[in-house]
Amino acid sequence: MTNLFKQHLTEFWAYLKVIILSAIVYIALTISFDINNIQQFIITTSTHWVKLFSIFLAASFGFYWNYFKQNDSEFGEWLHWKGANKVYSRGFCYPIAIYIITITLLIIVSEYPNNKLSKITLFCMIYGTSSLVSLLITIQNFMKLMNLFRKIHRAESKTST
Repeated sequence: MTNLFKQHLTEFWAYLKVIILSAIVYIALTISFDINNIQQFIITTSTHWVKLFSIFLAASFGFYWNYFKQNDSEFGEWLHWKGANKVYSRGFCYPIAIYIITITLLIIVSEYPNNKLSKITLFCMIYGTSSLVSLLITIQNFMKLMNLFRKIHRAESKTST
Protein backbone atom coordinates (compact mmCIF):
# COMPACT_ATOMS: atom_id res chain seq x y z
CA MET A 1 0.00 0.00 0.00
CA THR A 2 1.25 3.42 -0.87
CA ASN A 3 1.39 6.24 1.64
CA LEU A 4 -1.21 8.20 -0.31
CA PHE A 5 -3.61 5.26 -0.22
CA LYS A 6 -3.05 4.83 3.52
CA GLN A 7 -3.68 8.54 4.03
CA HIS A 8 -6.95 8.39 2.08
CA LEU A 9 -8.01 5.24 3.92
CA THR A 10 -7.30 6.84 7.29
CA GLU A 11 -9.20 9.97 6.31
CA PHE A 12 -12.13 7.90 5.00
CA TRP A 13 -12.23 5.95 8.27
CA ALA A 14 -12.27 9.20 10.26
CA TYR A 15 -15.39 10.38 8.40
CA LEU A 16 -17.00 6.93 8.52
CA LYS A 17 -16.56 6.73 12.32
CA VAL A 18 -18.64 9.88 12.76
CA ILE A 19 -21.39 8.50 10.50
CA ILE A 20 -21.42 5.19 12.41
CA LEU A 21 -21.53 6.98 15.76
CA SER A 22 -24.39 9.16 14.53
CA ALA A 23 -26.30 6.12 13.28
CA ILE A 24 -25.87 4.37 16.63
CA VAL A 25 -27.12 7.43 18.54
CA TYR A 26 -30.02 7.83 16.08
CA ILE A 27 -31.04 4.17 16.50
CA ALA A 28 -30.71 4.39 20.29
CA LEU A 29 -32.92 7.50 20.38
CA THR A 30 -35.58 5.99 18.13
CA ILE A 31 -35.64 2.79 20.19
CA SER A 32 -35.67 4.58 23.54
CA PHE A 33 -38.28 7.21 22.72
CA ASP A 34 -41.46 7.30 20.70
CA ILE A 35 -40.48 8.40 17.19
CA ASN A 36 -43.66 10.48 16.85
CA ASN A 37 -42.70 12.48 19.95
CA ILE A 38 -39.20 12.99 18.59
CA GLN A 39 -40.57 14.16 15.24
CA GLN A 40 -42.95 16.60 16.91
CA PHE A 41 -40.13 17.87 19.11
CA ILE A 42 -37.92 18.49 16.06
CA ILE A 43 -40.75 20.23 14.20
CA THR A 44 -41.81 22.48 17.10
CA THR A 45 -38.29 23.43 18.21
CA SER A 46 -36.62 23.64 14.79
CA THR A 47 -36.24 27.43 14.85
CA HIS A 48 -34.28 27.16 18.11
CA TRP A 49 -32.07 24.46 16.63
CA VAL A 50 -31.37 26.71 13.64
CA LYS A 51 -29.83 29.24 16.03
CA LEU A 52 -27.58 26.61 17.63
CA PHE A 53 -26.41 25.16 14.34
CA SER A 54 -25.86 28.69 13.00
CA ILE A 55 -23.42 29.19 15.87
CA PHE A 56 -21.71 25.92 14.91
CA LEU A 57 -21.56 27.13 11.30
CA ALA A 58 -20.11 30.52 12.23
CA ALA A 59 -17.49 28.86 14.44
CA SER A 60 -16.58 26.46 11.63
CA PHE A 61 -16.12 29.36 9.22
CA GLY A 62 -13.93 31.06 11.81
CA PHE A 63 -11.77 27.99 12.26
CA TYR A 64 -11.50 27.55 8.49
CA TRP A 65 -10.53 31.19 8.07
CA ASN A 66 -7.82 30.76 10.71
CA TYR A 67 -6.55 27.68 8.87
CA PHE A 68 -6.70 29.55 5.56
CA LYS A 69 -4.57 32.39 6.98
CA GLN A 70 -1.87 29.86 7.82
CA ASN A 71 -1.44 28.91 4.14
CA ASP A 72 0.88 31.85 3.47
CA SER A 73 3.17 31.05 6.40
CA GLU A 74 6.14 28.70 6.45
CA PHE A 75 3.93 26.27 8.31
CA GLY A 76 1.34 26.40 5.52
CA GLU A 77 4.02 25.82 2.91
CA TRP A 78 5.30 22.86 4.92
CA LEU A 79 1.76 21.43 5.17
CA HIS A 80 1.42 21.80 1.40
CA TRP A 81 4.79 20.11 0.84
CA LYS A 82 3.72 17.21 3.08
CA GLY A 83 0.31 16.97 1.38
CA ALA A 84 -1.50 17.52 4.67
CA ASN A 85 -3.03 20.83 3.60
CA LYS A 86 -5.80 19.04 1.67
CA VAL A 87 -6.59 16.80 4.63
CA TYR A 88 -6.89 19.76 6.99
CA SER A 89 -8.81 21.81 4.44
CA ARG A 90 -11.38 19.02 4.07
CA GLY A 91 -11.40 18.59 7.85
CA PHE A 92 -12.39 22.23 8.28
CA CYS A 93 -14.75 22.49 5.27
CA TYR A 94 -16.69 19.27 5.84
CA PRO A 95 -18.50 20.47 8.99
CA ILE A 96 -19.43 23.68 7.18
CA ALA A 97 -21.28 21.65 4.55
CA ILE A 98 -22.96 19.52 7.22
CA TYR A 99 -24.15 22.60 9.12
CA ILE A 100 -25.49 24.27 5.96
CA ILE A 101 -27.46 21.11 5.11
CA THR A 102 -28.74 20.76 8.68
CA ILE A 103 -29.80 24.42 8.91
CA THR A 104 -31.55 24.16 5.54
CA LEU A 105 -33.43 21.05 6.66
CA LEU A 106 -34.39 22.68 9.95
CA ILE A 107 -35.76 25.73 8.15
CA ILE A 108 -37.75 23.54 5.75
CA VAL A 109 -39.14 21.44 8.63
CA SER A 110 -40.15 24.57 10.52
CA GLU A 111 -42.10 25.88 7.53
CA TYR A 112 -43.38 22.59 6.10
CA PRO A 113 -43.77 20.06 8.93
CA ASN A 114 -43.12 16.59 7.58
CA ASN A 115 -42.50 13.49 9.67
CA LYS A 116 -40.22 11.79 7.13
CA LEU A 117 -38.15 14.92 6.69
CA SER A 118 -37.93 15.35 10.46
CA LYS A 119 -36.29 11.90 10.70
CA ILE A 120 -33.62 12.94 8.19
CA THR A 121 -33.23 16.24 10.03
CA LEU A 122 -32.77 14.42 13.34
CA PHE A 123 -30.00 12.31 11.84
CA CYS A 124 -28.32 15.42 10.40
CA MET A 125 -28.56 17.14 13.79
CA ILE A 126 -26.89 14.17 15.48
CA TYR A 127 -24.33 13.99 12.68
CA GLY A 128 -23.65 17.73 12.95
CA THR A 129 -23.14 17.49 16.70
CA SER A 130 -20.80 14.51 16.27
CA SER A 131 -18.96 16.46 13.58
CA LEU A 132 -18.46 19.30 16.03
CA VAL A 133 -16.55 16.93 18.31
CA SER A 134 -14.55 15.75 15.30
CA LEU A 135 -13.87 19.36 14.29
CA LEU A 136 -12.61 20.19 17.78
CA ILE A 137 -10.23 17.21 17.62
CA THR A 138 -9.04 18.40 14.19
CA ILE A 139 -8.43 21.88 15.60
CA GLN A 140 -6.53 20.45 18.56
CA ASN A 141 -4.34 18.32 16.29
CA PHE A 142 -3.76 21.23 13.93
CA MET A 143 -2.69 23.47 16.81
CA LYS A 144 -0.38 20.80 18.21
CA LEU A 145 1.22 20.33 14.80
CA MET A 146 1.60 24.07 14.30
CA ASN A 147 3.18 24.52 17.73
CA LEU A 148 5.55 21.59 17.12
CA PHE A 149 6.52 23.06 13.75
CA ARG A 150 7.22 26.45 15.31
CA LYS A 151 9.23 24.87 18.15
CA ILE A 152 11.38 22.89 15.70
CA HIS A 153 11.70 25.89 13.38
CA ARG A 154 12.86 28.11 16.27
CA ALA A 155 15.37 25.47 17.37
CA GLU A 156 16.75 25.22 13.82
CA SER A 157 16.95 29.02 13.59
CA LYS A 158 18.95 29.22 16.83
CA THR A 159 21.43 26.52 15.76
CA SER A 160 22.01 28.09 12.33
CA THR A 161 22.99 31.48 13.77
